[in-house]
Amino acid sequence: MGLLHNAKPEDLEQFGFIPEILGRIPLIGVLDELTEEDLVNILSKVDNNLIYQYKELFSFSENTLEFKDESLYEIAKLAKQQKTGARGLRSILENVLLDYMFELKDATIDIDDVKKVQSQMGRST
Repeated sequence: MGLLHNAKPEDLEQFGFIPEILGRIPLIGVLDELTEEDLVNILSKVDNNLIYQYKELFSFSENTLEFKDESLYEIAKLAKQQKTGARGLRSILENVLLDYMFELKDATIDIDDVKKVQSQMGRST
């Protein structure tokens, strides 16, 4: 835990915040950067997650969509590299699935599919 987690209103006043503003802020909240594991959980485990949504979308055209675990971690890794966090997951996922959605066919996404998108985006690992 860093110093920022222990910040008090008096500390913020030393950095130029006026007491009138600090009096209106009931809490000081510090957010940590999301880890790759956090991003994978957001992508695949929270209610109505993106993986579930895309699987449902594929099922409407009577196709199946599956993801290998390593592909989810590679998507999370790319989101961290781009510094887009959870908001960038949808964009990356759309790029990975673009060809499969266009061709309306079954898909099993693996790490190679994600690496292909990385190279198209000008990033490689």
